[in-house]
Amino acid sequence: MKKLLFIIAGGLLLSTSTFAQTNYNLVQEKSQVTVSGTSSLHDWEIDAEKFSGLATITIQDGNLEAIDKLNLTVEVESIISGKRVMDGKVREAFDAKKNPLIIFELNEVTSITADSVFTTGKLTMAGVTNTINLAGAYTIDGNGILSVTGSKQVKMTDYKIDPPRAMMGTIKTGDEVEIVFSVDFSK
Repeated sequence: MKKLLFIIAGGLLLSTSTFAQTNYNLVQEKSQVTVSGTSSLHDWEIDAEKFSGLATITIQDGNLEAIDKLNLTVEVESIISGKRVMDGKVREAFDAKKNPLIIFELNEVTSITADSVFTTGKLTMAGVTNTINLAGAYTIDGNGILSVTGSKQVKMTDYKIDPPRAMMGTIKTGDEVEIVFSVDFSK
């Protein structure tokens, strides 16, 4: 009888921890992805207007316990500055027809603290994939929505992207850009 109770209790514990793992979708209306950089003329900033994400997350008692899967995708054509020439230069630099997406795919979570998460993953831009470290601060609201904010500096040349130039090369974009994200995930 004790053995049977032990087996039943073990089964309940396993089913409870499995149940806690939930699929979350990125809420685009509450999220933002921005890329900023420099040029020989002025600093610039450009927003992504179409992006999506899917994650498998474990939240227990209002605490982030694990992120087992995470994929974020940005549509290159949706990266818009409001300046036609700059938007064209971005699409050209990414070769957007051939490489329409920027993708981050989680490899592993290296650490979770009370308010931060540290990860490694694969970032693919312009058809080139590199492994990066990515950290973010997070909060979980009363409805279970996970909000993560952070930034990552990358060099365009690490992804075989030639920094855009304009005005016959007199205006040059700096090689390093900063990707700033504020994303919300909900069940």
